[in-house]
Amino acid sequence: MTFRKLERTDPSDKTVVVVAEDLRNGGIIGVVVGIQEACQALNWDVKNFDISSSATLRHQSLVEALALKPDGLILVGGDIVSISTYSYLKKFEQQQIPIVGWHVAPYPGSVPNTPVQVNVTTDSRKVALAAAGLVQPQEGQTAGVVVFTDRRINIALEKANQMVKALESCDRCTVLSVEDIPLDQTASLVPPAIRRLQKRYGNRWTHSLAINDLYFDHAINELVSSDLPTPLNISAGDGSISALLRMKHKSYQYASVAEPLLMHGWQLVDEIHRNLMGAPPSGYVNQPYVVTQKNAASVVNSRGFFEPDRPYRQLYQERWRENQDG
Repeated sequence: MTFRKLERTDPSDKTVVVVAEDLRNGGIIGVVVGIQEACQALNWDVKNFDISSSATLRHQSLVEALALKPDGLILVGGDIVSISTYSYLKKFEQQQIPIVGWHVAPYPGSVPNTPVQVNVTTDSRKVALAAAGLVQPQEGQTAGVVVFTDRRINIALEKANQMVKALESCDRCTVLSVEDIPLDQTASLVPPAIRRLQKRYGNRWTHSLAINDLYFDHAINELVSSDLPTPLNISAGDGSISALLRMKHKSYQYASVAEPLLMHGWQLVDEIHRNLMGAPPSGYVNQPYVVTQKNAASVVNSRGFFEPDRPYRQLYQERWRENQDG
């Protein structure tokens, strides 16, 4: 992980607004915590909005955020293409307020034809392939797979499509069902879906692939109470605290293709920092990391977050100090 040295400027006394799509989502929580850490290191103020996937709250939050005249806007979750925020975000762009996002599009980097200058994420194709690659049929048997996704969100849809495509190339894999369940409705919709799937497929259901750990958060009660074998549950993101706990204790989730949520929060702040100094985006893209029951205990920090073995906090702060000191 390397950084280019930038021209000297004074980025002190800045205010960043964070619009979080839904803080019930463990991935979003981790990113917001990372943003707060990084802003504290820079002595920046942070204003957080949790919109709970509500279009009304999204509008209200962006209107209020613009009135604060922030130095940067960070969108955490959601989908810049499908959530119809373009007209609101144009107002930030017109006032030269930089906008960056996390998981607001399927792929990392710039988001064409939108005011979002950087989308921080791992490559959704690589994440999906890593998750699907963990589906290994037992000898002489066929893996029956249920895929959980949220078709409203482009990155979720892309992950699901890529996983299904990968499974189609597996001779002894069968996609039993693709379940479209909105992430903000998993608490109410996942339990009846699990009962329905168990009744329909029984022992044929051997594996689950989900675009987010949140689906398995709300599947456990039904899995515990069932007499059927528990499917091998695999998530194509994001390595939430609850998922890591399940894997650590080898209970109801086998794997998650985790993202360094805290580190992504720091990167989002750094991308704002770079913009304020007239510097280009970092271009940094983290590679997917497969966490399983076998290695979960070794990659979790004291607060329960997945933590890559990289001194990113130190590196970011050193570069920020170098920029300020000239």
